[in-house]
Formats: sequence, structure tokens, C-alpha cells
Amino acid sequence: MLKANYYTEPTEVDKLVFEKLIRADHYLRRVKEGIDFEPVREQVKGCYAPTMGRPAEDPVLRIKLEFLQFHYNLSDREVIAEAQVKVAFRYFLDLSLESQLPGASLLAQFRARLGWERHQQVFDEVVRQARAAGVVKDQLRLKDATHVIANIAVASTIQLVAQMRDRLLASVQPYAEISQPQQKAHVIRETTEEVKDAERLLHRVNHWQEGVQWVEQGRERLGEAAEGDKARERLDTDVAWAHKI
Repeated sequence: MLKANYYTEPTEVDKLVFEKLIRADHYLRRVKEGIDFEPVREQVKGCYAPTMGRPAEDPVLRIKLEFLQFHYNLSDREVIAEAQVKVAFRYFLDLSLESQLPGASLLAQFRARLGWERHQQVFDEVVRQARAAGVVKDQLRLKDATHVIANIAVASTIQLVAQMRDRLLASVQPYAEISQPQQKAHVIRETTEEVKDAERLLHRVNHWQEGVQWVEQGRERLGEAAEGDKARERLDTDVAWAHKI
């Protein structure tokens, strides 16, 4: 559920730092003055249960983080890392010097919660305001949300491939030893943690294709499924989904 109010008044130290370190004509000052992000909260309210669950992270903060991503061409992990140390980012995000940032994974979860269509509607409104305020002469590298869609697709596909890989391995476990593909998945996850999302996706898709081929070869050796063999039916279903993905 959403909290009634997310705003935290900056301290006198925060105000002094922002005033001294962020020049008056800084791009993010102009964006902050020219775009009203508050309507975002109303636009996404229907994605949250009104009375259930823990208070959610501020959706306005997450949309602002995505604005920074697509303007500065940053991944989820990179925008969080930059916001941790860049004073101008913290000023734009309405965060004090002591404020905690959400984990990078929460950005992907936020996009998934909104869904493609609602997420694009939100960004269309942000872009409309930005154009009206004259702060999108380079179109924020958004170009009518094309980059938003692309980044959603990459992040969502990484998550989808990982989930389907785990499901397929669980389905094949009654018939084969799966420690080796599990170990390889762990190595890929560890060694690609700091690279761009598109490269992470490439590594995972390559591993995914190898895994599906390995499962298919093992399934052929099993022959036809016996009637009532629920485990085998689940495996056959997951293999079919794997090919679609």
C-alpha cells in the first residue's frame, strides 16, 4: 500500500550543500522546476492495495530514478550507484544526504507492477510536461518512450529467463542431476553483476538455450510419458514454454 505522505523536509545542511554545489542553471534544477511528478502517485495508485501490505517505496522516487536512467543512459544498478554519491541527483530526487535509496531490483519490480501500458502512460505524461517546459531538446533520449519500452523489455526478460530456468530445472530434477547447470547459472550471475543489462541478458539467453537443449536430449531418452505421470507432464509443459520463451 502507498503511504499518505513521502516528503521529508531537507535539513539546513542539505539546503546549504545543494545551494553551494548545484549551479543555478543545472539541468536537473530546470527539470525539477518544470515537471510536476506528483500526479504519478495518482496514476499508479490502482496498482497497490489500499490497506494491505507494508508501505511501498515512493512511486514518484522510482519514476524520477527512471527519468535519470533514460536521460543519462544508466542501468538500474548504475542509477542507484550514481544517486548514492551525486549531489545533483539527490537534490532532484528530494533526498537528503542521509536518505537511503531503494535496491536496484525494486525498479524492475516497480515496472512489472505497473505493466507496460500503464508505465508508458506515466512516461508519456512526464515527456509531455518536459517538452512544454523546454527541457527535452535532446528528447531525454526517450524518443516517445522507445527507450523506456526497450529497457523494460530487457529487465523483464532477464527476470523471465531466470524464473523459467529455475522452473525447468525443478521439473527435470526427478530425472537428472541438476547441480552442474545450477552452478553455471550461479557463476553467470556473479560474473555479470556489474555489466550492462543487455550484456547480462545475452549471457543468460545463451545459457538458457544450452539448458533447454540439454533437457530436450534427456527427455528424448525417457521416451513417452506414462499416463498419470504428473512429474513428467509438468516437465513436458515446461519444455514447451521454454521453447516459446
